[in-house]
Amino acid sequence: MRNMMNVRRLGTAVFTLLFSASLLAAETMSADAIKRLLTNNTMHGKDLKQKRNFTSYFKDDGTVIKRNDRSKLKTGYWHINDKGEHCMDWGKGDRCRVIVDLGNNTYQIMGGNKPRVEFTVTEGNTKRL
Repeated sequence: MRNMMNVRRLGTAVFTLLFSASLLAAETMSADAIKRLLTNNTMHGKDLKQKRNFTSYFKDDGTVIKRNDRSKLKTGYWHINDKGEHCMDWGKGDRCRVIVDLGNNTYQIMGGNKPRVEFTVTEGNTKRL
């Protein structure tokens, strides 16, 4: 019985350590880093809440074109605000969020302390949006 409790504690400790290490590895991106990452490039993302994939192309004029997993196109606007947050407007006003770099060309758009979107980026308009 005592060994079983020790195994559980060890498992909990390992999980906590791994989870903490992954949080430390994630780095909040600066405004300049976000601009360099997205401008004239394509985001391949997954909405983690709705479980839907999408692709977005971020033009240097502040326009963004998005294709959802049903091939529906949508046009909006993007910019980086004074706080260094990535802001999107799909016609209902700005929604601004922090982006974190997880490494290996993987990023997350955060909603508070929860990841809302996970994405990668390819150079250029790879999906011809």
